[in-house]
Amino acid sequence: MKLKEVVKTEVADRKKAGFGLPIQMFVGLLVIALGFIALLYFFGPGGRSQLPGLMPAPVFGVVVSPDMTIVGVDPGGIAQTSGVKAGDKLDKVDGQRVTSLDATRAKMLDDLYNQREITLTVLRNNQPVDLKLKSTGAKGNPGGPTPTPVPQNYAYF
Repeated sequence: MKLKEVVKTEVADRKKAGFGLPIQMFVGLLVIALGFIALLYFFGPGGRSQLPGLMPAPVFGVVVSPDMTIVGVDPGGIAQTSGVKAGDKLDKVDGQRVTSLDATRAKMLDDLYNQREITLTVLRNNQPVDLKLKSTGAKGNPGGPTPTPVPQNYAYF
């Protein structure tokens, strides 16, 4: 078949079909778009999925130096509403002595994510102060910029 004949045959077939093909294409695109919207709804930022790792983690709202001193507290964050202040030094989390930033961050964020209450012991003016922390359901500032500047070797969580 020559190209001219193929084009004529294709045009004739489309005329016979009427609006069938465009409607099928529209419905197909609509299904794809709705599927994409559903994926965003369930698995996008702030989505409804209950699978671990797919929802934003809660943000405690502190910047901690390598010597475990809290150098910054986000206004309105879980830390501030629980009574944490800049200058406090992390001492214990749920009765266990704090030894590293990474282990402390992992433990606290896991507890907050799972809505478990944390007993945080800080040293304020060299005196131990016990603070109770619990996620309020607000997930802090996931995906946004860190509200407080974080120097190298410091941690934000």
